[in-house]
Amino acid sequence: MGFKFDTINILVLIVTITNIIYGLIVYSRNRKDKTNLSFFILTLGVGFWGLSMFAYRWFIDESLVLIFSRILYLAAATIPISFLYFVFIFPNEDWKANLWQKIILPLPLILIAIISLWPNILIRGVNLFPNAESFIVFDQRFHLLYGVYIVSYFGAGYLWLIKKLFGSSGVFRQQIIYIIVGTLMSTSIGVTTNLILPYVGNFTLNWLGQIGVIAMIVAISYAILKHHLFNIRVIATEIFFFSFWTFTFIRTLLAGNESDKLTNFGSLALAIVIGLLLIRSARKLDEANRNQEGLIHLISHEVKSGLNKAINVFAEIVEGAYDSNQKLLKEDAGMALKDDRKVVEQIEDVLHSVNFKTGKVTYDMKLFDFKEALMESVGKYRPEAEAKGLKLDIQIKDGENYTVNGDRGLIIGHLFKNLFENSINFTSAGGIMINLSRADNKIRLSVKDTGVGITPEDKKVLFTEGGHGKDSQKINVHSTGFGLFITKQIVKAHHGRIWAESEGKDKGATFFVDLPAGEAGLQVG
Repeated sequence: MGFKFDTINILVLIVTITNIIYGLIVYSRNRKDKTNLSFFILTLGVGFWGLSMFAYRWFIDESLVLIFSRILYLAAATIPISFLYFVFIFPNEDWKANLWQKIILPLPLILIAIISLWPNILIRGVNLFPNAESFIVFDQRFHLLYGVYIVSYFGAGYLWLIKKLFGSSGVFRQQIIYIIVGTLMSTSIGVTTNLILPYVGNFTLNWLGQIGVIAMIVAISYAILKHHLFNIRVIATEIFFFSFWTFTFIRTLLAGNESDKLTNFGSLALAIVIGLLLIRSARKLDEANRNQEGLIHLISHEVKSGLNKAINVFAEIVEGAYDSNQKLLKEDAGMALKDDRKVVEQIEDVLHSVNFKTGKVTYDMKLFDFKEALMESVGKYRPEAEAKGLKLDIQIKDGENYTVNGDRGLIIGHLFKNLFENSINFTSAGGIMINLSRADNKIRLSVKDTGVGITPEDKKVLFTEGGHGKDSQKINVHSTGFGLFITKQIVKAHHGRIWAESEGKDKGATFFVDLPAGEAGLQVG
């Protein structure tokens, strides 16, 4: 058994691995996203094709080359159908396949698989020449049928993209253009070098298709990542290091002696350590930048909005618009004042979050009646709930001691405030049930609503600094994403636990807080 490992083989292998890395990086960003998953499947098909070409060129044994030539054609056939399904899904995560997309559409692939792998149908044999490209002997009729399948499925994908293009605008339109341009570049190269030239007996450039497909992978990756607002610079850093590691690993395998292999292996290990550290730093810097940008946007937008309302009221007072209608003046001034107070609370949340994060908050820990503080807060928020038509009920297990060792002001000002306001803001109909109970030395508070619910994706960022649910700001424009983060820090400082449960979107949510009873509580500095 012989091998042929030249520069082209190395290039095919590096590009193939790079394409798979693109798929892995995109998929790892959100493994439950259908768009990311469909793209990952597409890159696996591309990787399968590239590795098949590598094996086809690697071996010089006729029987093995024949096997991998058939696998090569099968691998290539998986790409256009994977691309078509990706086009169906992007960027709509709620896409569901109909009957013809589920059953009828994959049927031609089964036929192509049969004619590709079955002996003496599409591929009849191979001709090997020393120090030259292998020639595949195929049936021209079936080869034409194979080409029609490839072109038809890619063509259907382009037509679907063009349909989406005419109905799109803004960023989404740009993303579709990226995909069309990148895929056209790849398919033009692939169809020419892997279908047209072999049809006339020229196999010298059939490896170019595996190189050219990277244009499609890069374009689609960029479109997906931009659509999901990921930092492209972080992604580029990851791709660079993954590709560099791959290249170094291949060099290690190809090293001529043990000394070179050892040196290359040491370089690879060092490159991996440095790369991981730099990738980690890039991700942290990106997170910090996004938080900073979010804060600047929040403060500038909300402050500007609040001040404009106040300025308008003052301007109308000066112009005498309220001279004859003091009632209207009182209403407008009251609304402006309410909005300005919301802005102040938002800014305070942001400032408080910094203090809580850096540990600069001091706690005035004293024994107090948690039940009494809860009832006080419920009385404060009940009118707001009833104004929205929400029923607010409270159940308290009688005969229990609800003394807590803690900071009463922070409990009322942040814990109760954030839990109650969230439930009211994110519930449009139904009600809110508050439950207080005690078991042994643990006091449990639960706040259950019939609101928008919490998706598994939103749950991951629920208690993080600046963490927003996907649609949270659409529902509550004043949401900062810092309220629950602050609440969690306070609960932790009281040696307690806070968490949320929900069956999913539009199925309501329940927030739970466990705190040690006063006699079991610990002092916090």
